[in-house]
Amino acid sequence: MKYLCLIYSDEQALHTSPDSPHDSECLAYVESIQASGRMLAAEPLESVTTATT
Repeated sequence: MKYLCLIYSDEQALHTSPDSPHDSECLAYVESIQASGRMLAAEPLESVTTATT
């Protein structure tokens, strides 16, 4: 089974909440998924300022 995870947030407010994970925590999570062989690909999208709905 494959999943797609899209994360949409305001880049300026990304880590302003006290409950937000730190970059090091996010990086450790990504590295653990890559090391397990479960991540097929990861690519950044354009800035949210260019998004339309």
